[in-house]
Amino acid sequence: MISQRMTSILCLSQFLDSMRGLRK
Repeated sequence: MISQRMTSILCLSQFLDSMRGLRK
């Protein structure tokens, strides 16, 4: 389903954001 893809993308974006926050 498209919703599942959207959820996975949101999770990935959040994970990347958290990684950036840790680096900064």
